[in-house]
Amino acid sequence: MKVKIWLAAVVLSVTLFSCLDTEEKIVIKSDDSGTYSLNVDMGRMMQYMKAFASQKEEIQEMLKAKDTTILFSSFIDTVSQLTAQEKEMLHDGSLNMRVDEENDEMKLSFLVPFKNIAHLQYLKQHFPEMLGKLKAADKAMGGDGNKQAMSGNANPGGMINPAAQAYSFSAEKNSISNRLVDKAALESVFSGDTLQMVKQALPMMGDMNYKTVFVLYKPVKSFNGANATTSEDKKTVTFSSSLSKLFEQPEAFEYKLEY
Repeated sequence: MKVKIWLAAVVLSVTLFSCLDTEEKIVIKSDDSGTYSLNVDMGRMMQYMKAFASQKEEIQEMLKAKDTTILFSSFIDTVSQLTAQEKEMLHDGSLNMRVDEENDEMKLSFLVPFKNIAHLQYLKQHFPEMLGKLKAADKAMGGDGNKQAMSGNANPGGMINPAAQAYSFSAEKNSISNRLVDKAALESVFSGDTLQMVKQALPMMGDMNYKTVFVLYKPVKSFNGANATTSEDKKTVTFSSSLSKLFEQPEAFEYKLEY
């Protein structure tokens, strides 16, 4: 029985990484304030989770129907792992979790406002680790944050972008870029057992699609990056990539725009 449970946990971990579709959206206003949002669609992994629901209480809890919004301000002062600066940045943020097992729908939507471009840079660079400290997803599912309902030691931020530390995000007045700066860190992440299994499972389970969208207060002057597109008015720029690209061509997660 223990072997079966361990196998279920391994398969679920692979599924969590490979069956996500994420959209990162950054809205920048004329005073350099704005909003950072992260929308994670986990609908494709519902069928896999159902197969193991009888063996894991955490999975059963995740599959319960819900449409819940958690305001970070309601509990952030009690999160000792966050710095004072991080608490200030996340204070007015929120998480909406929607689960509908019947329609294979599971979505996480994070929304955090930022006051200036420097806050955006810190938020973007450190959001995955801050999510791990916040444990907001656990609270949205009715937990107290002490039990990790997202299965084992999985962290939503780490699943969304497992190689975040290998890149450097820079935000300055009218200029934004994301560069690969630490290939050694990337190789270290790739060498892990879970990601190796994910890489082998991608052809069967489907890719993880990743999209970053910038909504600007004025038309973009120049931009470059993987699968880059812009709206007709040049105020919305979109960069698209995938988990398979991260394995095969990590430079595909680089981009730059000036406006």
